[in-house]
Amino acid sequence: MTIQNSPLSDQKPLADSPWFWIYLFATFGLVALFWMGPKYAERQAQLDRQFQGRQFAASPESTDGPPTTYSRPSDKLLDLRWLGYALAIVLAVAWGRLCWQHFRAPRNSGSTLPENQP
Repeated sequence: MTIQNSPLSDQKPLADSPWFWIYLFATFGLVALFWMGPKYAERQAQLDRQFQGRQFAASPESTDGPPTTYSRPSDKLLDLRWLGYALAIVLAVAWGRLCWQHFRAPRNSGSTLPENQP
């Protein structure tokens, strides 16, 4: 016994939707960003300090002493915060579109009368 008018009977598999894959990759991107964030912060601060040191050594006013502040892991020249914001927006949009297309009940496009009645 099969149900003919089930809303889930005519749907494609979830993995066929491009929104599912966008949602999945954005989720893994955010997880990787949060997981690697502290290591990235330390490494980027070290690279920033090296850059600032080279700039100081190359400047003609280098006789005044080193600059008072160098980059720290919490205060870098380059930051991944905006990448996290962009991934969060992509994740929210993909999740919304996936739920809208896949999980909502499809509307009837025809009349409400059964097929065998006039």
